Amino acid sequence: MHKQAFLWTKQSTMRIQICCFLSSLSLIASAQTFEVGVHPGQELLTIIQILADQYPEPNESTYQKDMRAHFANMSDHPAVRYIAAFQNTLYTDFPEMGWCIETENDYALFLPDSNSWYELYGKDTVQQYLRLAVDFAKASDFKAFYNAHEPDYASWGIDLSQKIDSLDLVSKLDQFHRIEAEPHFYIAMDPLNSWGAHAIPHLEELNPNLRLVKAYS
Repeated sequence: MHKQAFLWTKQSTMRIQICCFLSSLSLIASAQTFEVGVHPGQELLTIIQILADQYPEPNESTYQKDMRAHFANMSDHPAVRYIAAFQNTLYTDFPEMGWCIETENDYALFLPDSNSWYELYGKDTVQQYLRLAVDFAKASDFKAFYNAHEPDYASWGIDLSQKIDSLDLVSKLDQFHRIEAEPHFYIAMDPLNSWGAHAIPHLEELNPNLRLVKAYS
């Protein structure tokens, strides 16, 4: 599912996710500007899948070891058990559902009416998992883990931003999308992803606040 690759680059084994935020979002920027970060909702669901042995093992790194240490006591959480018991093949791009979770807004959860993942796993199943994932985040103090590594994200982002600048990739993306409004590109690193890149279509289905977003991972 969703395997349309567009662009990927390596930064210490990390794949990147490219999100085009238009100027009508809260991020107002001049033409061809961008920022780099790690999307917390997607990182949360990636961690849960790793704990459930439903995700390729990340390449060994300090970050990976810190993740294992912080969430060492969470393997028996209902969210982990729930997703570990999935009968159908659980795809590695399923963490994109983390875009439904607004971690900066007290884990506000948007449950879309329709979604391609519902067709595969069932609407009730996916929505129940997302509710459990929010509970996992609170029980594990996910924000503490995420906030503690923000200096890492910032450091990785500086290096990646310099590479993007040097290759003039933002201009190429601007030409590719041909958007009349001034675009703001958000480059979301995926530090636990060691498997590959894919497109994330129809983000507006996951969260209405993303209706003007185009994303690649």
